Amino acid sequence: MSKYLPDFAGIFCLAIFLITISTISEGLFSDGDPFWHIKAGSVMLEQGHLIGSDFFSHTASGTPWTAHEWLSEIIMASINNIAGLEGLLCFFLLIVALSFWLLYKITEKGANQWVTFGCVVLALIFSPIHMAARPHMFTWLFMLITLAILISGGKSLYWLPAVTMVWANLHGGFILGIVLQIIFITGDAIENRLGSLREILQKQKVPGLVLLLSVFAIGFNPFGFELLLFPFQVSKGVFSVMINEWKAPNLQELWYFRFYLVALVMLISFAKSTVTWTERLLIIFFLNAALTHIRHMSLMIMALTPFIARMINIHFDTWFQRRVKASEGDQIQMSSKTGPLATALIALTLIISASIDHRSLIFMTPKKIFGVEAEQLNQLVGYLDKNLPTGNMYNEYVLGGYLLYALTPPPKVFIDGRADMYGEQIFSDYHTIKSSNSKRGELLEQYDVNWVVFEKSSELIEDLKKTGQWQSTFTNDHYAVLTRTDLDLNNKRR
Repeated sequence: MSKYLPDFAGIFCLAIFLITISTISEGLFSDGDPFWHIKAGSVMLEQGHLIGSDFFSHTASGTPWTAHEWLSEIIMASINNIAGLEGLLCFFLLIVALSFWLLYKITEKGANQWVTFGCVVLALIFSPIHMAARPHMFTWLFMLITLAILISGGKSLYWLPAVTMVWANLHGGFILGIVLQIIFITGDAIENRLGSLREILQKQKVPGLVLLLSVFAIGFNPFGFELLLFPFQVSKGVFSVMINEWKAPNLQELWYFRFYLVALVMLISFAKSTVTWTERLLIIFFLNAALTHIRHMSLMIMALTPFIARMINIHFDTWFQRRVKASEGDQIQMSSKTGPLATALIALTLIISASIDHRSLIFMTPKKIFGVEAEQLNQLVGYLDKNLPTGNMYNEYVLGGYLLYALTPPPKVFIDGRADMYGEQIFSDYHTIKSSNSKRGELLEQYDVNWVVFEKSSELIEDLKKTGQWQSTFTNDHYAVLTRTDLDLNNKRR
């Protein structure tokens, strides 16, 4: 590469940004969570303090709420205030591009450019599984920062407490950083098991001290060490059954992930003599996490990419390269030139850049939001803005956060994406109303619901219309608003 051009990883980073913004950018608003995050951040900016309890809903009003992603929400609200949803989309795609730039830099330390490129591209292909404009994208970046520091070792380890402290204020995935440190310490200790206990303890003195400082650094947030319990609250009980991203992956539908797992097993079996204990522990941990919850699949693939590339590079050494030692260290380099690969990537980047309407990136709003045409949402919001029914609402789960974001002042929702705050009972009642005709009426009475906004073609809307107790006051191609027919002039039940 010319000294006047960015390195290969930098070109790759730019190409990822351009490719994702022109192909899968709308997928970043695949659910309603970005919108309640923006709303929460906006309220905190306006009030000048954190939110400590719920005032967005009528079902959980006054319930204590741990706004553990407060820093992410303030960042999201600030960007939205300045540049709108378009700016927020660009911001999170930059996070994606930076994450894969860092992944490339980590991976190329143990493999040649061709293997690195192939493995990182494979990780990129899998990444849309859980790519969204939400705080968990910070966990992608901070996990890779942590991984890069742990691989580098030495004095760079002292950066980990600072990284953990910032991470803990951005997203609950900070616990992953602690787990990674434990895995590296344990793996290294097992590798050196033939040494004396004193030698092992001496070698692990600095990593152990850094781990303790990192755990201590978690407490530097508005909620203290209570935050350590939070990551386990939304992955239990009813949430892991009814929230898609917390479900176990269906390997019949996600067949490509099944093939990835088969290939991983084959690779390990072929290269078992070169697999370190740290890598084995990483594989066990991330494999269990990915098979438990869909949302962890992308994390697993990114975290294992450097080690998979290293194993491929060593096992197929005679196929890809002649191993030579670099003049400065042990990094593996290709004996053949990588110029064609770099040239092709530069050409692809220029073609994509030329084909994009750059003005549209600035002025065009997303055409679809959580799979619904934006125009349908605009019609609904326009109606509710002028004709907001009185009384308590029952709303579609993904729609709750968007209504909080789009309406001023927002109505009190039945539920939104803060499942941890609503708790299992309200979350279960929401699904019972949605799907159970026998208990629906009782629960609607219990929550004193006067109006419903839901998908027009849903079983819920059809069943409520048949009762004669509900009338349609608004419909478009996607949504319907129903209000009770048995209300007097004061909106009380007759």
